[in-house]
Amino acid sequence: MLEFALAITASAWIQALTGAELLLGVEKWEFHILFAGLFGLNYYVLVSRALGTDYERAFAALEKRKRRTLSLLGIGTIGLIMGLLFFSFHALGPQAK
Repeated sequence: MLEFALAITASAWIQALTGAELLLGVEKWEFHILFAGLFGLNYYVLVSRALGTDYERAFAALEKRKRRTLSLLGIGTIGLIMGLLFFSFHALGPQAK
């Protein structure tokens, strides 16, 4: 779902800077189809192909310091993405016009 948040954030900024209507300018049903498609893709890769559990096994085999570093990087990345998404909605939303 992080890909979805990145797509929305990038779309909002591109739309604000260039005036072009991208993802946020589509109809509601198209938006739902895109969301379902990305959800399905994530489910297929992480659950059906078991790449998520393979990653967990490899991650658990790492030394503690490297696991902690990777965990902090992941949390920081998620925080940055969510912060950009939040900022984009508030700075570039309808009330900003």
